[in-house]
Amino acid sequence: MPGYSGTPLPKKLGLKPPLTLIVIDAPQDYPVWLGELPAGVRIVSRIGKPLQAVHLFVTQRAILEKI
Repeated sequence: MPGYSGTPLPKKLGLKPPLTLIVIDAPQDYPVWLGELPAGVRIVSRIGKPLQAVHLFVTQRAILEKI
């Protein structure tokens, strides 16, 4: 879904194949925000190696410091 600029969020974020995106504690609407991902981009919730890209959502500094 494009935002006000008309550019889809995956493009703004540089999500290009091949890419595994690790997503931690994302808002429930996160997949809707991203819309359709390019072929070859996948989202996972468990950290694996090597890390390619991580989207981490926190609302408190203490939580971020634990990670």
